[in-house]
Amino acid sequence: MSQTRKRMVEIGAQLLRRKGYAATSLVEIVEEGGLPRGSIYHHFPHGKPQLAAEAIKYASAEVARDMLDVAARASSAPEAVAIYVNLLAERLERSGFADGGWYATTAMDVAGTEPALAEALNDEFRRW
Repeated sequence: MSQTRKRMVEIGAQLLRRKGYAATSLVEIVEEGGLPRGSIYHHFPHGKPQLAAEAIKYASAEVARDMLDVAARASSAPEAVAIYVNLLAERLERSGFADGGWYATTAMDVAGTEPALAEALNDEFRRW
């Protein structure tokens, strides 16, 4: 994956977490990264749904890594849940309560309107 494409996916994941699918634009993603507008359709010829699907996979992989890390540190399931909830609370506080759970924000936006993205979210939920 090229650095430009990777950066677009990372920024897309950040904006989906903060604003959801409907309020995140491709132009905003490239402007946030200081990337040329022409890179949008060069890297994502199918547009916003394609970029969002990759951002969902990227963000999901981060969640999975966090879950594995928490599971390795915890001595019991209740302790793992407590550690994970504290991790999420710390991140939410660090963001000034702007960054919620990307999956919830995005899922609410795409339910019933973007079946391919809803399915991508479902795939990641099953993977967890």
